[in-house]
Amino acid sequence: MDGFMVQFNKNFYRLKPAKTLLDITAVGPGQTSDVLVPLSADGDEGPVSPAIHVAVKNNVDVFYFLAECPLNVFFSPDGALEKSAYLAAWKDIPNESERVQQLGPLVTADSNALTDLLQRHNIFLIAKRRVNDNEVLYLSTRVVLPSKALTTGGEVVLVELTLAGE
Repeated sequence: MDGFMVQFNKNFYRLKPAKTLLDITAVGPGQTSDVLVPLSADGDEGPVSPAIHVAVKNNVDVFYFLAECPLNVFFSPDGALEKSAYLAAWKDIPNESERVQQLGPLVTADSNALTDLLQRHNIFLIAKRRVNDNEVLYLSTRVVLPSKALTTGGEVVLVELTLAGE
């Protein structure tokens, strides 16, 4: 097989191969080949989904598959806010921008283990407090989508997570 080309459908992240023709020499039966595919973020925006539809074509056939690209891949390590900045940003959120979502079950109900896990994914604990039997965590992250990285520096996301008590 030779003449390898790759193409992405429109996707939420606007990712596409920087070039469609892949630098792979002919691959014979039972052989494998590795190639890096440089990406650009100036493709067309598609539906909100972590899946990217990929087509790889060669001189024999076209192969289609989905590449999962979860949003947390784009969470920046500089997403932790100072407590005062978090509070100021929280107060500036218009009511119509607030979203409420019930989650569950979580991988753990232990808030310390949960915050450690979230921090490994660049979601940072700003503060926590007890309200009745519940523990409330205040978290932040910064989402830096490739198509917007140079113009905005990313979007800050603020989270209030309530862990229900026993």
